[in-house]
Amino acid sequence: MHDLVILHGALGASKEFEKVKEILSDMIQVHVLDFNGHGVNPRISNFTIDGFVQDLQSYIEKKNLIRPSVFGYSMGGYVALYHEGLRPGSFSRILTLGTKFNWTVDTSLREAGFLEPDTILDKVPNYANYLNSLHPDRWEENMQYTRDLMLSLGRNPVLSDDLIGSITIPVTIARGTLDKMVSREESERITDLSRNGTYIELNDVKHPIHQIDPARVSEYILSCFSNVL
Repeated sequence: MHDLVILHGALGASKEFEKVKEILSDMIQVHVLDFNGHGVNPRISNFTIDGFVQDLQSYIEKKNLIRPSVFGYSMGGYVALYHEGLRPGSFSRILTLGTKFNWTVDTSLREAGFLEPDTILDKVPNYANYLNSLHPDRWEENMQYTRDLMLSLGRNPVLSDDLIGSITIPVTIARGTLDKMVSREESERITDLSRNGTYIELNDVKHPIHQIDPARVSEYILSCFSNVL
């Protein structure tokens, strides 16, 4: 059975993909992990893209996975592509959904501006409760580290054009048509830079993963595995 590693996004956790794993389990061997400082992984150390790459590499080695496929949602897609660029041949294919690639000082300041725990507690308490269910009693800490990470990416977007252009495995870049964080232009640009890239739009899909039907996510993943299942 083919191995698939699922990577969550910023502020997220592996828990968000339990239903997707259940749907795919008869066809694909699904692996999920929590990056440093997320979900059941409480360690706050090297909360960076490079640190998350190391988390992924350590998981692959621990599970003895040989060139698994990777599905990365949002930040998870960024980590997957960066990992493959640094360690060519690590994966057999990469699928992304809702990954933001255009990190500049301005975009990072804008996105980081939304990550204010006190404001979220006051304005959207249901979302605060949701985040607390992912990171019990430390979601505010996770948010602060995520805010710092975004600002760092604005100053130094580690996923360069040259690195993307060096990736030779199949890469599928997907974006929901209702995604207000990720633009079609930036997604298509990364697809064009990829040597073996495909761009897909998912109709009526928003950015937040908890607002996407797990069946839609599973359908998208399976559509990219038609030649290996």
